[in-house]
Amino acid sequence: MGSSCTAVSDIERNEHEGGYGTKKVSCFGWDGSNMVQLKVNSQGELVTNTEPSATDMEGGGKVSVGTTAVEVAFTGQTKSVIIAADTANTGQIYVGKSNVTSAGANAIIFLDPGDSVVIDYDDSTNAVYVVASAISQNFWKGALIY
Repeated sequence: MGSSCTAVSDIERNEHEGGYGTKKVSCFGWDGSNMVQLKVNSQGELVTNTEPSATDMEGGGKVSVGTTAVEVAFTGQTKSVIIAADTANTGQIYVGKSNVTSAGANAIIFLDPGDSVVIDYDDSTNAVYVVASAISQNFWKGALIY
């Protein structure tokens, strides 16, 4: 399998070996001569990244959560959402849309105590929700915003 990533210097390339051959998971970097940010589009082509950078940060502090999903809300338009499970938790934290359950159904990811995730996501259309596998858990939230 050829890769357009090899044509650009200083490119990080991550691949996943699966039963159907090699699938490109991510390939990104900078064109060293022009300092242009590059990314791979949904067709697997290397293109210039024209997405604007985040211009600010918004913290949300510690949020209590139990077995009912809570919305992770921000006042600004998010570029990336950051969620960290509190280190003192005894259960797991599940992240998803409003239908995520305390058993992990419909979750996009789960977090053990002390784990964190950064999701490149604009939550203006669909909010991010968090729920725990047990009562009296906590998570920390933050966002990079436009």
